[in-house]
Amino acid sequence: MKLSEFYQIRDAEDFFEFFSLEYDEAVIIAKRALIMKSYGDRIKNARSMEIDDEKRLEYYRFSLIAVYKMFEEGDGPSAAEVWDLPEGGGSGCISCKTVSTCKTQKTGCSTGD
Repeated sequence: MKLSEFYQIRDAEDFFEFFSLEYDEAVIIAKRALIMKSYGDRIKNARSMEIDDEKRLEYYRFSLIAVYKMFEEGDGPSAAEVWDLPEGGGSGCISCKTVSTCKTQKTGCSTGD
């Protein structure tokens, strides 16, 4: 396994195959975007670590296992948490975090205009 090969991978299944890890295809199909977003965040955070390639690949392998298990067991964050979306379905207003704080329901969208 080489780090340069790892950085060429794009598909969820290919990450599991790269590390020779078993996975349930149904979990990947149902949670692909959430798994990849969470895993991508861990990869991004680790890129600044000052460790050798072997340790970095070990970290990436462990991170994939951790993210997968979290979603496989149903303990993963919701889509709103992963993608930093408004809670409660959203307000349609990009400046408001939640429906309860949305100004569109009373005075129109407050976008700074």
